[in-house]
Amino acid sequence: MTSHPSLPALPRCVLAAALVLMLGACSVVPPAAPAPQVLHDDLFPLAGAPVDPDRLFALTPAMQDFVGTRLAHPGHPERALDALVQAMSRDDILRLGYDSSRTRTAAEAFDDHAGNCLSLVMLTAAFAHALNLPVRYHLAEIEPYWSRQGRLLVASGHVDLTVSLPLNQFGVTHGSLGYTFDFLSPQDAHTLPLRDIPEQTVVAMFLNNRAAEALVDEQLERAYAWVRLSIRQDPGFTPAYNTLGVIYLRAGAAADAADAFRAALQFDHENPRALSNLIDAERMLGDAREAERLSAELQRIEPEPPYRLFDLGLAAFERKNFAAAQALFRRAIGHTDYDPEVHFWLARTAWAMGQAERARREIAQALELSTTPHQRARFTAKLEWLRAQTRPDN
Repeated sequence: MTSHPSLPALPRCVLAAALVLMLGACSVVPPAAPAPQVLHDDLFPLAGAPVDPDRLFALTPAMQDFVGTRLAHPGHPERALDALVQAMSRDDILRLGYDSSRTRTAAEAFDDHAGNCLSLVMLTAAFAHALNLPVRYHLAEIEPYWSRQGRLLVASGHVDLTVSLPLNQFGVTHGSLGYTFDFLSPQDAHTLPLRDIPEQTVVAMFLNNRAAEALVDEQLERAYAWVRLSIRQDPGFTPAYNTLGVIYLRAGAAADAADAFRAALQFDHENPRALSNLIDAERMLGDAREAERLSAELQRIEPEPPYRLFDLGLAAFERKNFAAAQALFRRAIGHTDYDPEVHFWLARTAWAMGQAERARREIAQALELSTTPHQRARFTAKLEWLRAQTRPDN
């Protein structure tokens, strides 16, 4: 079965890579931890800085006008905070939609009226900064969400933020202490274990996401430029080292890739994504014994790799063993019930078995879980086609 490298976990408003990368939402190492020397600019001599990290929260003239006319209430921070809450939550003001197709800066999210959770968090923070309202960022300590992006497995995490009222000269505030903006559904948001992270880590997440997105598009030089910035922004941000290693693997630099994955493991000793990718690097280097040792360690840490059941279901479907495929896809749902592709294949299997109504339900679920315009258009068309059919259930 084909190995998929892994990217580090992105906030679910974030993204990762089979070379498995894990992007946006990951552990933060104490500031004292030394940054491993794993950057090799000589491999990508044309990779220039793609963005100034200081500009990621910058307001355009249109955004400044919006702050001045719709959000600002000089001398009344509680009213400014309430205006910000209304702007980010009501459908008739900014008209924001969720779109995970790419990670946007604050200005891009404002212009496009859309973003993934990281982009929407950054947009909220940009407005809060302009209003002089204090901001705290939180990382959800949850299992990553998995998806497939081309040849890569992408792991996503989740971030949110709290905007507070400023303290007065006595070190206290009045009214509500603040408001937490979370772009998951309310029932999900209130149950997540969270921990604070600094803004430099949020910036590193953004840069790492952009690196993963470039990697999915096979733009290695650009991916390296993004991840280089991410590591320099926050040298303790583990997922960036995993992303860097995947880039090196794709460039054929297996030894450098192994160094990057070991750097990730230096910070997070049982990171299954970095460990899985290190196994691939050791095999490319011809060290079968080390790869076998690491494989045993990975089996202990992660007995059920992401998408294994799904892949087995696909194989059963190809053999036209639809009952086995359906059973495997249902088991896969237990691990990735948020992935519309799993529901889509459950729908195909149900249709092949003559279960028309079940197929329609699964496609409807895939549509509900879609996070990009392309997915929504694709599953809307399939659902309309299924609803037009008169094929009876068995």
